[in-house]
Amino acid sequence: MHRACLTGIFVALAATQAMAIDEVIRKSGTGSAKGAITEISSTSVTVKPKIGPAITVPANDIDRIRWDGEPPKLNLARSTEQAGRLQKALTSYAEIAKDPKAKDDNIKLDIDFMMARTLGKIALSDPSKADEAIKQLTAIINANPDHFYFYGAKLLLGQVLMSVKDYEKARLTFEAVKRAPWTDYKMAASSAGAKLKRLQDDIAGALQDYESVIALNASSAAEKARRYEAILGKATCLTKQSNYDEAVKALDQVIKEAPAENGQIQAEAYIRQGDCFQAKGELKAAILAYLRVPVLFSKEKALYAESLFHLANLWGLVDKPERAADARQTLEDQFPNSEWTKKLTGSAG
Repeated sequence: MHRACLTGIFVALAATQAMAIDEVIRKSGTGSAKGAITEISSTSVTVKPKIGPAITVPANDIDRIRWDGEPPKLNLARSTEQAGRLQKALTSYAEIAKDPKAKDDNIKLDIDFMMARTLGKIALSDPSKADEAIKQLTAIINANPDHFYFYGAKLLLGQVLMSVKDYEKARLTFEAVKRAPWTDYKMAASSAGAKLKRLQDDIAGALQDYESVIALNASSAAEKARRYEAILGKATCLTKQSNYDEAVKALDQVIKEAPAENGQIQAEAYIRQGDCFQAKGELKAAILAYLRVPVLFSKEKALYAESLFHLANLWGLVDKPERAADARQTLEDQFPNSEWTKKLTGSAG
């Protein structure tokens, strides 16, 4: 009797193990979808659970997919990327790509996209990597227009192009992202377009575009995050127009309302707050704002480098030369190719 029961258990376990189980983890935190992935497009992924109807997950809500049979180290590499240890993540992805378990078409393509994405993130704080990032992102986007990473990769490509001042290609890329079917991506592309105008000194035009994004009804967490990004852009424009009180008011709103775990938004809010205080001549307040980034948000590499640049300059102005030297050394050691390192070197003659 006991043997029969045990046999039944082993058979059930074997059947469970034999079933292919992919898992789509959502950004929205509404639970993952588990089952066999039956369809992939640029806008969604369809999952067929063992029991029940198929589930369609919009591509803009996909945080990551854990593929059945993927190399065990792959999920650790994803976590390393999310933690901001980008070079380590890139090295890990390259090593995992050689694993025989990574030869499945879906797994291989996923790794290729993540490698291009990680290189793109690195390029945002290290311009020496920009050409290779643009090349890899462009190649994988063009070859896979029906992949769920398509619009996210496209948005990142535009940001890298913008970082190297290839403004026209960036503009065209952001226009393509606006064709995505989701409000949060349309908002992101519109804000990116506004930033392009700001970088080309069309402050009035940029401010108008940011206001248009802010006016949209933001209901989801992703849409609210894009709205906060637009408010940050608006505050930057207001600072450039010397409208400091309104800029500080907008930045305080973001710092108060944006989720603490959204490091990119919080870090940029403190950077822009520092910019505003610095422009007003309130140097100690500016230092306190900039200091938040290395202390709390060091994984946001591009913003971390920017904060170090300002701290290296400001500490000296308040008679703290040793702290200025520390900030400078950290910037030069960790971000030798950053635009901020080059600016600091230039400012030092």
